[in-house]
Amino acid sequence: MNAPAQIKPKTILAAVPTAAPQQIAQQPPIAEIITPPSRPGEWTIAQIITALSRPLPKSITATRNQGGKQLTFVPWHSVNRVLDKYAIGWSWQVLSVTLSADRVFVAGRLTIPTCDGDVSRDAIGTEELKEVKTDLKTGEVTIKERAYGDPSSNAESMCFRRAAARFGLGAVSIR
Repeated sequence: MNAPAQIKPKTILAAVPTAAPQQIAQQPPIAEIITPPSRPGEWTIAQIITALSRPLPKSITATRNQGGKQLTFVPWHSVNRVLDKYAIGWSWQVLSVTLSADRVFVAGRLTIPTCDGDVSRDAIGTEELKEVKTDLKTGEVTIKERAYGDPSSNAESMCFRRAAARFGLGAVSIR
C-alpha cells in the first residue's frame, strides 16, 4: 500500500466569469485552488495579479453613505490582509503630500517583490479639507470640518487602495 500523501492547506477563491457566454468555456473553472506564496519573491507578477484580481468576499468590504448613496468599498486594513497573503513582503511609501486651498493630495508607491524583481505601482489620493456650502437663496457661505476621519489619512487610504487596484485588487466585482 502507498503511504498517504502530505496535504498542504490550500485557499479556495472563486473566479466569476465576465466574458461573453461563448468564451466562458475557455476560462478556468469557477473555483480554483491557490496555495499562497510562503516567502517574498516566490511568485511571478502574473501569479500575484491573478490572485489579487479575483472577486473579493463581502466579508472584507465596508459600506458608507456619501452624497445620499450607499457605497461599498474595501478598507485599507482589508487591503493589507490580502496583500499580506498573496504579495508577501510588499511595501508602501508615501512619495508626497501636497496641499491646495481646499484639498490634500497624497502620492504613494506600492512595491511587491516577485521572482522577476520588485514591481511598483504609483497612485494619487485626494480629500477635501473642509466642506464648503453656499446657500443659493442668501449667498451665505458656511465652512465645516469633514464629518469622518482626517483628510490626510483619508487621502493616503485612497492612494493605497488605488495602488493596490493597479495590481488587480478589487478590479473584479465583489461576491
